[in-house]
Amino acid sequence: FVHTHDYFFVAALLVPFIFSGFFCSYAAWHCEMPETGSRLFPLKERPKGLRFLLTVPMGFLQGVIIWLAFEEYAERNADQSLPITETAWQRRTDRRGAAPPN
Repeated sequence: FVHTHDYFFVAALLVPFIFSGFFCSYAAWHCEMPETGSRLFPLKERPKGLRFLLTVPMGFLQGVIIWLAFEEYAERNADQSLPITETAWQRRTDRRGAAPPN
């Protein structure tokens, strides 16, 4: 880019990433997560050194998006982790028409 002097192209690439980084920083600063984030989020409630240290990976490197995905995954698994009872197993095998494996 230095040789072609195409700084408009570089700016067009960087502006969305910078905007997204600021948006993720704002989300990490203010979000509250009930399952996993009480130790880390919101960043505004952490000690001053830790909050500025974590602003880069959770904000500009968009780690808060990954953390939110794990949060949603944990919530979905908590809802679906019901034990299979004997009657549920019998209904499953009756629909297939096969006996359960020994």
